[in-house]
Amino acid sequence: MKHNTLMAIAVGSFLGAALPCAYADGGQSDGGKCDGECLRSDIAHDQKDIAHDRADVRADFKDIHKDLADLRRDSFDHDKRDVRKDLNDLKRDQADAHKDVQDLRADKRDLLRDESKLRMTVQSMQRTAMQRTSSQSPRSSGGKRR
Repeated sequence: MKHNTLMAIAVGSFLGAALPCAYADGGQSDGGKCDGECLRSDIAHDQKDIAHDRADVRADFKDIHKDLADLRRDSFDHDKRDVRKDLNDLKRDQADAHKDVQDLRADKRDLLRDESKLRMTVQSMQRTAMQRTSSQSPRSSGGKRR
């Protein structure tokens, strides 16, 4: 196989895959109800997961490049055993990269969901505060008018 063909296989194997719709962290245990602090914690956790996934993807790409270099080197040596080993390594690394890309995308979806929940919680808290303020006005508290 030529280098370009192998590179196309490496890149194409994880770019064209479908994504699972499940949460990467196993879902929510609280039924979707969470306060602002809980949501901030979720967001921080998601951002941490994203950073780890990005590092995993970078490491996988390095492995793929090493495997391709080994394959090119072995093709000159015509050592079939090494070529088969390198091809297997390449397939494993492609699968790892594919899984890490899926994890990264799932974590980004979690982050967007958590940020949205946080915005809704803040808006709800603001509405509640406004209602309390308006219900405690001088007229409604029984104060005398002058």
